Amino acid sequence: MRRTISGMLTLLIVLTTAVVLTQPAESQTRKSQTVKPSAASQPAAIATAEHEVGGVEVALMEVKRTTGDSVTIKFRYTNKTTSTKKLDHGGQGLDAWRFAWDAYFVDPATNKKYVTLKDQDGNPVAANHQQFGTGITLAARQVVNTWAKFPAPPTDVEKVTVYLPGAPPFEDVAVTK
Repeated sequence: MRRTISGMLTLLIVLTTAVVLTQPAESQTRKSQTVKPSAASQPAAIATAEHEVGGVEVALMEVKRTTGDSVTIKFRYTNKTTSTKKLDHGGQGLDAWRFAWDAYFVDPATNKKYVTLKDQDGNPVAANHQQFGTGITLAARQVVNTWAKFPAPPTDVEKVTVYLPGAPPFEDVAVTK
């Protein structure tokens, strides 16, 4: 009798599992939806500063040693207002790589300046923001993620000062591995 009850329970579990597995999931039967990532899902910034153009935040996201004896710096510009903001940075030669051309870091112990690496054509090894054309204009609430590569300082350099266009210096920033 016990075997019969045990066998019946096993059969019931198997049948229930089979029914559940053959039913379409609710999310599969609905049309796909575009979901905007929440602020909580955005990676945290190392530091943030107000851009010289009010209402724009500059966030330093990462300073990391990478393959090829280089350092990659990732940063983000966020227009926190409901109006358009033009980031001309003094109106100097705006182009698709303006963020990268004006970014650099300094080893505070030696005051050595590290500028953006260039490729064989003389362009920076960095994000190309050609969508901006001849000027960088952020629409209301627009976020622009960008990056640039630099030569790596000696391995004993653990902290640097990072200079990003339109922002005050980010000091004592750890260079991660």
